[in-house]
Amino acid sequence: MKLLFCLTKVLFLITLSLPANGEILFEGYYKLTLENSPIGYIIQRYDLDSATKTFSATHYVLTKTSDGTTTESLSAKSNTKLEPLSYQYTRVEGAKTKAIDAIVKKNKLVLKIVENNKASVKEIPMTEKVFLSAFLAHLMLKNPKGIAVGNKFSYDAVAEEDGTVEKGEAFVKEQVKERGLETFRVLNTFKKEQFVNWLNIKGESIKTHVPQYNLTAELVADPKSATTGFPLNESTLKILFGNIPEGKTNMLHTK
Repeated sequence: MKLLFCLTKVLFLITLSLPANGEILFEGYYKLTLENSPIGYIIQRYDLDSATKTFSATHYVLTKTSDGTTTESLSAKSNTKLEPLSYQYTRVEGAKTKAIDAIVKKNKLVLKIVENNKASVKEIPMTEKVFLSAFLAHLMLKNPKGIAVGNKFSYDAVAEEDGTVEKGEAFVKEQVKERGLETFRVLNTFKKEQFVNWLNIKGESIKTHVPQYNLTAELVADPKSATTGFPLNESTLKILFGNIPEGKTNMLHTK
């Protein structure tokens, strides 16, 4: 379903820079709207384990439309060079389920996939250029050119929800004000889908828009403004995040 694919990519194409310690780098709630009507929310967290030098991305997305309720989650890990280590992805869409458990072994990404109770295994060759799409903005930050107007980044990234490697391109179009913050408007194309991201100087996504579907994910200062009216399964969040995210570690909350 095209809409679900876009929701997944809105979720994954957001990240930020690494700190010098093991504190949470970013944590925030996003309000999801489809044609300006609320349909759910996204919760994100990025952190670094300074002992193992492991960079982690954890995401949870819930959408509720006329088609029913869908949840997706991702737990992805890379080293500080952005070389992929592993990830786990799940999606529950009514009676349909999908789970991917992936790990890098000897320059191959080995994926164990269980979809609607049918199991399969596949391997993807990994080159030094391939990274997990959850870390796109950090890759841009690490680039010698940085995030600056006019810069264009071509890349090969793992589409975690599919378990495939796809080509993409991100172009920093202009610097604009968004939500009272100085941001860079980035035009991103991945798997032939187009997205517009508003990133601040730290690489935090303030807003993401999918023009084709008029779908928007917007960072909010108060988690309740994203989750009110939608289910919030605290036990699931505790399993995924280790606790209930407060959503206060981001520039919008502190500005």
